[in-house]
Amino acid sequence: MAAESEDLKPHATDEDLKNVVESLYGLKVLSMKRLNGYDDLNIHVKVNMSEWDNDNIISPCQYGYVLKVLNTLDSRLNQQSVAAQVDLLKMLLEKGLVCPKHVYDKEGRFFSEQDLPNEDRGGTTRHVVRLLEYIEGTPICIAGLTNELARQSGELSANMVNMMEGYEDERLRKDESIWNHDNIAKVREYLDYVTDEEYKRIAREFLDKWESLQETITSLPRGLIHYDVNEQNILVREGDNEEKEIAGILDFQETTYGLHVYEIGICIMYLMTVADEPMDVGGYCLQGFLKKHALSQAELDIVYYCVAARFTVSLVLGLYYYSITKDPYVLVTQKSWKVFKQLWDSPAADVTNHWLSPKFQQSK
Repeated sequence: MAAESEDLKPHATDEDLKNVVESLYGLKVLSMKRLNGYDDLNIHVKVNMSEWDNDNIISPCQYGYVLKVLNTLDSRLNQQSVAAQVDLLKMLLEKGLVCPKHVYDKEGRFFSEQDLPNEDRGGTTRHVVRLLEYIEGTPICIAGLTNELARQSGELSANMVNMMEGYEDERLRKDESIWNHDNIAKVREYLDYVTDEEYKRIAREFLDKWESLQETITSLPRGLIHYDVNEQNILVREGDNEEKEIAGILDFQETTYGLHVYEIGICIMYLMTVADEPMDVGGYCLQGFLKKHALSQAELDIVYYCVAARFTVSLVLGLYYYSITKDPYVLVTQKSWKVFKQLWDSPAADVTNHWLSPKFQQSK
């Protein structure tokens, strides 16, 4: 997710995108549905199961595909990161994670650059495009969050931390991204987009506190993390016992190196935005994480601040992005300022002790 002063999102028509799928991948498109996305364009494409022209596809995916069209900035600057994502997802699939699988085009490429018409501005813009198999499932924000799903989301976050531990690929570094926890101080530049003075106050207070924690943060364990375990990327399905269970995880666009504990902070924050009891969901989520990945006392002491960090970045930048794009999707978290205030008005130690209490332990 870039923080630029221009609208970076692709503006191609459905017909243009249909032509991309059919010409590059040799698939016969039956239907297309636009999915949510910040800077990029994501399209769920259903195809004819008996008609295709691509020697690299043994048989079409029965659930269809997701066509991803990268924004103009990342298409220009971050192609190596896309190539690295392809390699990373191969590794994670081999380790058993349910995540997107890239599809070769007719020329044997996992991604390519395409000049697409820009229906808003006229002319064309160049974008990286790729196709991934669609994972059947419902985003947790639509399926409905339960205590067990919150716990499983924590386990999922920990499993990814474990799977990616020790994985090194310089192409995945995003040291300049404002979403990177090392760069959160840059959010100060966007505080004027917050017009509510009370909300601006708590964002500023958090930024002051985060700066004071830097000496502690620099000593904590780091590694590759997903960095965007949110309520729209966690997929849910109905299990064998007809109870909801986690089906998979989407969108590794933001994956980069960061604090292990920041991964669970991100997950808790986004689940709080869709929870009936926001101050309780962190307990189920955190204890699910701890079941699969241990955290030191120093890490546990900053879980609260990692949650607050993601609230601050997401809420402030959402207002900034909306001023540029007028896309309602970037305001999806804005209703959660009250949740953030509830969190910030509660002492960190009290919240952490609450989350670690036996109340949230899984019954045997």
